[in-house]
Amino acid sequence: CLAVGITAVATWKQVKLSKLEIFLEGDIGNPAAWGAGGAEMRPAQMGFQEIRVKVLVEGDASREELDEIVKHANFYSPVANTMRNPIPFSIGLAD
Repeated sequence: CLAVGITAVATWKQVKLSKLEIFLEGDIGNPAAWGAGGAEMRPAQMGFQEIRVKVLVEGDASREELDEIVKHANFYSPVANTMRNPIPFSIGLAD
């Protein structure tokens, strides 16, 4: 999502990118093993606890302009916003 967004924003701003790499790392709490014999945990302790993203981007723009492109793409990213902003989630058997 971020790679597509960065590319789209760069294209919109008429910046030609020559390199785009995205590095992701995160801390996940999952010793509960889906509740199948693992440690007892609360939902807030499970799943990703932190996600870090580094973007290596090069193109025919200044570092400041490239940074603004990345920030713009991040701000409007549906995936990043879904992860930043808790949403209602429900699950059940299909009819």
